[in-house]
Amino acid sequence: MVIDINLLKRQGKTCEQLEFDFPIESEVNLCPDIRLESGKFIGEIVLEDKVYISGDIKVIARGECGRCLADAEEEILIEVDEVFSERPVDDEYRYKSGRVDLSEMIRDKLLSNQPTVILCSKDCKGLCPKCGCNLNGQDCNCEK
Repeated sequence: MVIDINLLKRQGKTCEQLEFDFPIESEVNLCPDIRLESGKFIGEIVLEDKVYISGDIKVIARGECGRCLADAEEEILIEVDEVFSERPVDDEYRYKSGRVDLSEMIRDKLLSNQPTVILCSKDCKGLCPKCGCNLNGQDCNCEK
């Protein structure tokens, strides 16, 4: 997603609400058992001496439950509070020619907030370590 800040300035705006969907690149999926899908950003851009982006990235993580191996889906929420500058310092992102490209920031956030385990439910009981029975659906007769 590229934002033309020159256009916003010409319109007399110093802030703008943002909401957009974005594709998840396959190389962002670091864990082979979990796929990130359905990316969405909701937030705002504020124009001052620098450009400030804040909001939330929402993605759906799909894969196998880390306890019982059933299909699982979990919403991941990543908070964003970043600074863009034409001459970035420290952890700031660069923008140029009056255009702020959020792609690198989103990619960085997805890579650094990647889940390594997802669960089918918070109450998942997992598998019996002796017989492998899924304890969510039945009890086993193994000694505890």
